[in-house]
Amino acid sequence: MATTTDTHLPDAKHYVDYEEYVDFQLEKTRSNIKLTDIFTTLTTVAVAVIGYLLLFVIFDQWILDGGFGYAARIILLSLLGSAVLGMLMWRVVWPLMRRVHPLYAARVIEKSDANLKSNLVNFVDVREANSQSAPGVLKSMQKRAAVELSHIDVDEAVDRRPLLRVAYVLLAIVVVSAVYILVSPKDPFASVRRALLPTSAIEVATETTITDVAPGDQNVPARASLTIEADVRGKDADQAQIVYTTADHKYVDQPVEMQRVEKGLPRFRGVLNGENGHGLLQSLKYRIAAGDARTHDFTVNVIQPPSARVDEVHYVFPTYMELEDKTTPGGLIDGWEGAVVNLKATTNMPVKWASVVMTDSEDARAKGEEISLKVTDGAKLSGSWKLEFRSDGTAPRFYHIQVATEKNETDPDPTQFSLRIRPDQRPDVALLAPTRSDLDMPANGIIPLHIQATDPDFKLRSLTLKAERGGEAFPDKKLFEDQHFDQTFRGNYDFRLEELRLSAGETIQFWIEAKDNKQPTANRANTPRINVHIGKPATAQEVQEQLASEKREQNQLARGDDPLNPDRPDEVPSPDAGKDLTPEDPARSNSPAQNDQTNEPRKGRETEPENTSNPQQPTNEENPGQNQKPQPDDFQQALKKLLQKDQQDQADNKQNSDKEAGDKQSGDKQTGDKQTGDKQTGDKQTGDKQTGDKQTGDKQTADKQTGDKQTGDKQTGDKQTGDKQTGDKQTGDKQTADKQTGDKQTGDKQ
Repeated sequence: MATTTDTHLPDAKHYVDYEEYVDFQLEKTRSNIKLTDIFTTLTTVAVAVIGYLLLFVIFDQWILDGGFGYAARIILLSLLGSAVLGMLMWRVVWPLMRRVHPLYAARVIEKSDANLKSNLVNFVDVREANSQSAPGVLKSMQKRAAVELSHIDVDEAVDRRPLLRVAYVLLAIVVVSAVYILVSPKDPFASVRRALLPTSAIEVATETTITDVAPGDQNVPARASLTIEADVRGKDADQAQIVYTTADHKYVDQPVEMQRVEKGLPRFRGVLNGENGHGLLQSLKYRIAAGDARTHDFTVNVIQPPSARVDEVHYVFPTYMELEDKTTPGGLIDGWEGAVVNLKATTNMPVKWASVVMTDSEDARAKGEEISLKVTDGAKLSGSWKLEFRSDGTAPRFYHIQVATEKNETDPDPTQFSLRIRPDQRPDVALLAPTRSDLDMPANGIIPLHIQATDPDFKLRSLTLKAERGGEAFPDKKLFEDQHFDQTFRGNYDFRLEELRLSAGETIQFWIEAKDNKQPTANRANTPRINVHIGKPATAQEVQEQLASEKREQNQLARGDDPLNPDRPDEVPSPDAGKDLTPEDPARSNSPAQNDQTNEPRKGRETEPENTSNPQQPTNEENPGQNQKPQPDDFQQALKKLLQKDQQDQADNKQNSDKEAGDKQSGDKQTGDKQTGDKQTGDKQTGDKQTGDKQTGDKQTADKQTGDKQTGDKQTGDKQTGDKQTGDKQTGDKQTADKQTGDKQTGDKQ
């Protein structure tokens, strides 16, 4: 005993009395008991959690097809959480809030050493009973308990074997989990995340992995296509599919193959184009499948795209066209070149910007000219532009309105509208006489010109005689400057070569240039050039005789255009036939070209023929064919035919071009002759003999018609009310009221 006492002697010196020593040892034991219980509980919880996760991974990846569902994961996690929470509350939180009883600590110490013989328990029990009856006895019990405690290590008195057993179990589970992580071809952490985050969209682990799916859930405008991409790795990563189901279940689990974006990369791409490639028209769900991997379903909501409806199109035509402005409903644009178009449209939702895109095709993706539109109140659009041709002469044929919202949403397939720009065509001009392209004329000769010009759509502006000698141009000569040009004009002009001061042996070229009234730059047209070979000057009489001969040919030409002439060739289409001259414009019906007012005859010139402007064109809609005009080539053919017949008649009758004074006209067969400008009381003067008698009371064809309106008669050059004008002109001859006996019948066949 002495040895034992010596061993613990320092402790006896440290403590004041035995009771204090006993209390210290009891408190230490109580603390060890609490810590051991807490660690044992925590270790048990760790075993439960790790064991649960390991089992979850195994079942999720290998046993259950498709893994645990959404609800199952929530239920399992709820059960595990409840158990863990209950254990922690009961075995950790609650003990921490309370103290271990000293009597329990004393019993734990006595169980560790049988030599104590309940001395410590008895002392603690008596002291807790607060017994004051025998202080000596209590003091003796304190001493024995203190002495016995000095022989015991209270740190080893607490039983830690349950903690060790649980720790061994935890170690085993950790080792198994580590081995699984190393050898499993599937990612266990994916299942761990699914177990701990049951509401997440994490897919079950597979040998093939699908990641970075784009765009996932998406809102797309109607008629748009959707491009889907994803990374595919692991086993069987050579193919991937988009599997979609439409909202109406018309298509269920419909596969669409995806293609690898680039060789060697895991990125795959596929496109949903909708039914027949017309874009998506209804909402759908889709997922991606590759190998044993399947993504969860993604949702695509098809929404109405922003679009614009054209309310009206207003046209403002150039002033020179003399057309009234007009407004048409809808989006069709059909207008003249140079017209200003004012467009108004309405959108189906607020937009931040809008523009008109004009293209050559109906492909909305094609590039074209863009014109910005003004956006008012978010949904009202307006804009204007001029209808013009491109520099290469082409013009767009379609247009659409492209709009965008604040979120930059656009219409992938906007409505296409037709766009037509009608060109202001250049005028047509022809030299009906002379008919030959090479002429031989004396230096002082006179070339009578018979000119016809027409503007297919609006009005003529001017006619100009142009000439040049060896590339050197003579001054231009404006023709008919005192005339008012309408849409069609025909006139005669005597081209006097003497004014050019030419010499024999020279050659000149001349032609007629016509301009229309287009602004700011007129359209031009030229006749073919005519070569004139200059000879020696002729006498004045020879010049006049040659001029008279040429004018007779012009007379024949005029008669060839007369519809009452039986020798006139068959009706030929007019230069305007087949041309679409005007747009569908009610205002165009009031075009000056349709006005039955013609150019007034030029008066007061004794040596010039009467006005040879365009014959009056009736506006009677019942006879539209009467407005047609023969082509210049047909005039020339008619002229040749009439000249040939005239030459044959002259050869047979041995008549010359000199003035036949007093010749007997009887016996000449007037077959096919038209009495120029006369309508003989509705009778056709075919085969009548001219007896030379004075035509009492009749106005002769040769009479100069000075504006008198002949009731019921067709007067040459006069405006006939409702009658078709024969268009014959008395070229170069001044017709008087002379008797017909012996007079030269100008324009008649001799």
